[in-house]
Amino acid sequence: MFADDCLIFCKVLTKAARNVIKVLNNFSTAFGQKINFHKSSLYFAPVVPSQTRNEIVNIMHIQHKATVDYIIGNNWNKQKLQILFDADIVDQICGIPIPNTPRNDSFVWGPSPNGSFTIKSATWIKMQRPYDADKLSKIILLCWQIWQKRKNVIFRNGIFSPHAVVAGAAAFTRRLNSQTNTSSCVAAHSNNIKWSLPSSGYVKLNFDGRIGKTDVPIAEVVALRDGLLSARNRNISRVIAEGDSQLVINCIKSTTSIPSKLSSIVKDIIHIATRFEHISFSHTFQEANFIANVVANHSHVLGFKFS
Repeated sequence: MFADDCLIFCKVLTKAARNVIKVLNNFSTAFGQKINFHKSSLYFAPVVPSQTRNEIVNIMHIQHKATVDYIIGNNWNKQKLQILFDADIVDQICGIPIPNTPRNDSFVWGPSPNGSFTIKSATWIKMQRPYDADKLSKIILLCWQIWQKRKNVIFRNGIFSPHAVVAGAAAFTRRLNSQTNTSSCVAAHSNNIKWSLPSSGYVKLNFDGRIGKTDVPIAEVVALRDGLLSARNRNISRVIAEGDSQLVINCIKSTTSIPSKLSSIVKDIIHIATRFEHISFSHTFQEANFIANVVANHSHVLGFKFS
């Protein structure tokens, strides 16, 4: 509800339509406020048959307005959206990629990565405590130190000291960070990571994505999808797709749970992949994906929506 406006969602059934009208009439009777149906509108999904739309309109006696023009071709109608929403909401909507192939609607629980409702995610929302990995790691280290000191007291007649617990956890954290940084430097210098030519008869497609307010993984899958479509338009039949996003590659190979926000575009990619004579998907390091990264960043600076 916003100011004196209200959005009501229901199933496209005559029974549901009658129930909505009943609820609105009960509201009017209870509060003495009459609904202005002349200023109200019905919106249907494009897949709803015209006969069903007419039945609902006749039951509710509310005018029907088309929603098709919110999407033009395969892009959001930004000017239309700006009439209804604030600029930040419009940017978020336009950041949602539109799939190339038809998809059935589905229920998605936003706070959960895979779109499925969980008691855990709902509890975090209720408590309004966002997950903090850094704090959790410190808590785990403290618990581990307490366990270590407890063993020392029980089995070695040691003395328990709260100060020693905290100091031990801090010292372990410093050692761990030092070893991690050292290992990273050694790995970076010891490995000669570079881009390699594809085999004869194959074309290598390196992809990367950068977009404004939308998540990077969404930009990555859109970049891969658009790259594959471009390859098919050029009659390329053998492709090696390579990117530095392990998540995207794992989603395409179905070796991980696909986040709900990537699902529709991943399905696009899998569908497009069937149109190639041969195609493979592999992960590479950023050093070997340098050119794709530069192009993506440059196009983002120039103002392209997806790159």
